Amino acid sequence: MHMGLQFVLIHGAWHHGGHWKEVIRELELAGHKAYAPTLLGNEPGAERINYSLKDRIQHLRDDIVKKNLTDFVLVAHSAGGPYAQELVQLEPHRVRQVVFVSAFILKDGENIRMFCLDNRLGIPQHERVDRSPENFLFPSKLPLEWWHKAFAHTVDPEMRKALHATLVSQGGQAFSECHDLKAFYQLKTPMTYIHITNDFLPGLPGMKFGEGWHPGFSSRLGTNFRVVKVDGDHEVMLTAPASLAQTLIVASTEWQQPHPVIKNPKIVDELEPQDIFVNNVIGP
Repeated sequence: MHMGLQFVLIHGAWHHGGHWKEVIRELELAGHKAYAPTLLGNEPGAERINYSLKDRIQHLRDDIVKKNLTDFVLVAHSAGGPYAQELVQLEPHRVRQVVFVSAFILKDGENIRMFCLDNRLGIPQHERVDRSPENFLFPSKLPLEWWHKAFAHTVDPEMRKALHATLVSQGGQAFSECHDLKAFYQLKTPMTYIHITNDFLPGLPGMKFGEGWHPGFSSRLGTNFRVVKVDGDHEVMLTAPASLAQTLIVASTEWQQPHPVIKNPKIVDELEPQDIFVNNVIGP
């Protein structure tokens, strides 16, 4: 009888389910199970079609229901965050916990395009979303040097180039459509936000540079959540999969322990969630 956890891993923009491969391997070595679906339209080599947000959410939900996945830890990275928000509010009885990894957390009525950062990260004007064909988000595929600067600055040039080659082009229609997330903010599902310490999102309105992910988006979860810190860059599932897998396990099991052993606990901002440091994480 399987006693480990079941994980469902949701990827972000320009990615597909296969990008979780090494994380899945590490989770399975630790005795857990994991499944990483690919969102509709992000299949490697597939024709780029601007599927609607509704179609992409329904496709994800149907996949989970068809596989009869239950009692799982729902993990979402980056632009996968709102899809986790949608899935858990549609199938709350299937999800035991949600873990956001440097992920967008949207409020009801928002969309991801509201937070497009192409003008703040130096993407050339001709490659920005307003000039891209077929309503693509930013360019249909990220320029290597921009991707390196924004998302994958912890790896050497050879590895960076190899990883960049695995990215897929990204349709933008779903990123311009607003999410109905009223039910999400009524849930009592345990939630954790993984803050990647070297992942610096330019400041959102009213925030300083580097505070975009945490506390920018994490604070939207209110006070009933925890923050787990791990060292790495935004592409941590590709650049440090073992560290991320270990972090996911800790983040998903501490909730069940009556007296969790927490390393270097401290208060995070005014939210006061527990701050767990894992592996080679920066901290005192």
